Amino acid sequence: MTIFPESMGGFQRVAIFREDTISPERGAEYRMPHPTGFVSAHVYLYPAVAVRPPGHPHGTLPPGAVPLIQKDFDKHKSALRESHPGIQALMETQVATTAWDPPRNGKLAVFEYQDPSMDKTYRAELWVYPTFSARWALRYIFTYPKEYRAAPAIAAFKKNIPLSRLVGLHH
Repeated sequence: MTIFPESMGGFQRVAIFREDTISPERGAEYRMPHPTGFVSAHVYLYPAVAVRPPGHPHGTLPPGAVPLIQKDFDKHKSALRESHPGIQALMETQVATTAWDPPRNGKLAVFEYQDPSMDKTYRAELWVYPTFSARWALRYIFTYPKEYRAAPAIAAFKKNIPLSRLVGLHH
């Protein structure tokens, strides 16, 4: 049984993968068609780099956690840059969501790149929630044609993914 459902929020699963054979990271790729192409959504669950101290409230970080969290985010940004020649960073910001209980803080980086084979400009959004659960981090990468207004599709995907099931099966 896979922890990643076949479909959710208008997206269909097209692949399930592990980043490498050593890491416990798990991931899946989803796609949603639209008139100018498709929105691609990758979701990854991996061990948190900074684990809150036992018995402390959610959101509490151990000493030295902030540099570890930034290093993890920078690693994922670098991987995205390496995967698309000529990719340009457009913005980077802190994000928070109240859609989960308790709310989670994260980071968002938005990139843009040209795909010469398709003669299209694409946007790539990297969302990282480094302390998604007591032990796990969550990462999304959404890619879509620049002209497509992807915010509603991204929100639907994030709302419909069974996060408690993902974390529950990885304890």
